[in-house]
Amino acid sequence: MSHYDPAREQRDEATRAWHNMAASPGDDRLLLRTTAGELHSYRAEEIGFTTSRSGTKLRTGTGMLVMAILCSLMALIPLYFAFTTPEKTGDEQTGMVFAALFVMGIGLMFLAYWRRENRAKRLRRKRKLPEPILDSHG
Repeated sequence: MSHYDPAREQRDEATRAWHNMAASPGDDRLLLRTTAGELHSYRAEEIGFTTSRSGTKLRTGTGMLVMAILCSLMALIPLYFAFTTPEKTGDEQTGMVFAALFVMGIGLMFLAYWRRENRAKRLRRKRKLPEPILDSHG
């Protein structure tokens, strides 16, 4: 259960003022709440992915890596049938290869999300920044 902290509003205003001053044109900064509840100004590279972007519902880089691996394994199924089963037309084989490529593309998207989140985690650790709450825009 949270309690009202009147000093938090002052800290939030100070953070917003610093954020507005620090954000130069072309600097992609976002205000997010940290896991401790404080408002913090993050560079886009420090955030990784958020659940409010692109409909992403996985919350960890590990989850993204697992999905990339699963998609890669799922892409093997239509490839297996495309090249091992007899009595198929060229169109059927083309369709199976297309399905495999489509699933591989989704796997590559998850892999890109995983890489982005891992880079952001390393930057936050290196810069000693608090962990953001992924759904919250300040």
